[in-house]
Amino acid sequence: MKPTKPNGTMKSARIQSILPLCMGAVSCLGLANAQQAAQPASPEGAVALDSMTVTAARDGDRKIVDYTTEENTVGTKTTTSLLETPQSISVITRDQLDIRNAQGIAEAIRYTAGTSTETYGQDPRGYDWVNIRGFDAFNNRYLDGMRLLNYEFPQIYGLERVEVIKGPSSVLYGQANAGGIINGISKRPTETAFGEVGAEIGTHEYYETTLDVGGPLTKDGSVLYRLTGQFKDTQEDSEGFPIDARSYYIAPAITWKISPDTKIDFLTSYYYGRSTQTPSYAPTPDGGPTGVKAFGYRKWDYEMNDILRLGYALEHRVNPDLVLRQNLRGSQYNVEDKYVNSMGYQPGTTILDRTASIWNSDSLAFTVDNQAEYKITTGRVEQTLLGGFDYSWSSADTVYYEDGVPGIDTTNPDYSLAIPRPTTLQSDSYQKVSQYGIYAQDQIKLDSKWIATLSGRYDWTRNLVKERTADTVDTQVDEAFTSRAGLTYLADNGLAPYASYSTSFYPNSGTDQNGNTFDPTEGRQYEIGVKYAPKDFRGGATLSLYDLTQDNVLTTDPSNTAFSQASGEWRSRGIEFEGNIGISDNLDLLVNGTLGDVEITSSEDGDEGNSPALTPEKSASAWLNYTFNDGALKGLTLGGGVRYVGTSYSSNANTDKNSDYTVLDLAARYVNGPWTYALNVNNVFDTVEWINTDYQYNRTAGNSVNLSVAYHW
Repeated sequence: MKPTKPNGTMKSARIQSILPLCMGAVSCLGLANAQQAAQPASPEGAVALDSMTVTAARDGDRKIVDYTTEENTVGTKTTTSLLETPQSISVITRDQLDIRNAQGIAEAIRYTAGTSTETYGQDPRGYDWVNIRGFDAFNNRYLDGMRLLNYEFPQIYGLERVEVIKGPSSVLYGQANAGGIINGISKRPTETAFGEVGAEIGTHEYYETTLDVGGPLTKDGSVLYRLTGQFKDTQEDSEGFPIDARSYYIAPAITWKISPDTKIDFLTSYYYGRSTQTPSYAPTPDGGPTGVKAFGYRKWDYEMNDILRLGYALEHRVNPDLVLRQNLRGSQYNVEDKYVNSMGYQPGTTILDRTASIWNSDSLAFTVDNQAEYKITTGRVEQTLLGGFDYSWSSADTVYYEDGVPGIDTTNPDYSLAIPRPTTLQSDSYQKVSQYGIYAQDQIKLDSKWIATLSGRYDWTRNLVKERTADTVDTQVDEAFTSRAGLTYLADNGLAPYASYSTSFYPNSGTDQNGNTFDPTEGRQYEIGVKYAPKDFRGGATLSLYDLTQDNVLTTDPSNTAFSQASGEWRSRGIEFEGNIGISDNLDLLVNGTLGDVEITSSEDGDEGNSPALTPEKSASAWLNYTFNDGALKGLTLGGGVRYVGTSYSSNANTDKNSDYTVLDLAARYVNGPWTYALNVNNVFDTVEWINTDYQYNRTAGNSVNLSVAYHW
């Protein structure tokens, strides 16, 4: 993880710079509310998802996030609306994913406040390099409320929606970095039979085919099915570099309604992908970009991912007030990584030393989460009690080979040089990580106005690493208590001011100079804000201010610089605005802005007072959809968005700065009976920037044009 800008407190001028955006969006809210007061409310549709229900206002095929009925699964693990959750949460609906043609988690949350995506530039392998509120969220990815392995990523086509909770979330999920988590919700079987087949072509030799079918398997509707599949093939990245990326994905799902009170969803998926490594470029000896590939050689580099998931979501309603749930998943993940990397210049020359590496890892993972939700009403007080116990473990068998290979002259690069297969075993290791957690939560509603949310959790974690090459075994055991306390007031006019305090923890690997394991990092956040979602209003908005600190960050031990100590501290403070606004029956607006101040407040590495690398402090975006509901153009939706990403630094030293940039995206979708046609143009003006990652340069994604057609029945 790396930085942005040196500073201390946020200056009022910086806060004022985002106020026009917020005020403009609030004006849109007022206009939309006034228009909707004079019009009949839009029809609503509901999509069944596991034990939760997502209800969203509809116009034709569009969906706007409904703050009053959207029951997010990530914020409380109970059936709680976004309006009543005392924390900033973003939901990206299936329709928003489709209209923007998102291909990965990073693309899915490009228009989400508080996030910075693709921090290392484009990555055709599907890895989601994302920061939330200034903290790395790469390991904070979940699927159906259960953690994914570090390099395991969900396929966007297989998701019903994406949820982002900002700030510490350990109180419900256990170990996690302080910035927040990202949760994908898998597509579930439906009671109504349906089908969809699609095909897509695009620039850079991109091809895709999709399948999504489902419905009842029995006459009484007690057994439902869904089958989702996707094939993708692309031969170039957005800069025209050959990458040879191909993937297959299939996800069968079965729902069995055992009785009116008992239901189980069987969720499975298989993914296979193989891709050339993302190209990175060597710096010149004095630090500028060369355009010479230091990483990513088509004739040698590739990565293969093979992921199998098997699981279920079981729910039993004991009585109208008590519901029991169990979510379980097992995963098998195999990866083979093969790449050439640069190791710096030979002294006084323009020749880069290089190594060739092969990395193989076979991983297994298991997670089970048991929950009990109980509702009580006593006079003026309504309570929703949640209790749970979860257990997870993962293991990885990993071997790593590396050898030196011929260098490359950056003034006259020769990519045809033979790369011998490395044979020197550098590491042969086995790692097993386990976590036990017990948690409880009480949501107390008084007079249907005041809502207090109180949560607590205790975790036990164990990390065993066996290094066979060195014949060593290291075991690290940690315990942590995390909590959240929040208060929300539901006003009659749709305003919901809230305040909350939450904490997190994440284990630190390794030992200090005395052989002692490190204490885990600890995060704490104070957040205040206001949400707005009046009755008969399509959508909602959130304005939030937060102060987030993470302690026990690893930093150099000044008494022995060959070792580290857990004494560092990072702080992130900022203001965010996000609005999903149905301005009229035809017009939808998604707008967000973030102004942050991220600082390394304590460090022994000489970077105290600096900003973490690759962490933009300013960002803003807006996406507008216009749908023709009648006339000759009925069924046509035109969309467009603009994204601004602020400056960042290449390293924690803050010596080199990456430029800010602005990108324009356009979309068009036409629905004509069973046919849907779509055109997406990402980065219309091909705005491409170099991203200096301190040791090499990457490129942001350039222009792409995709055309798709789908048939529905």
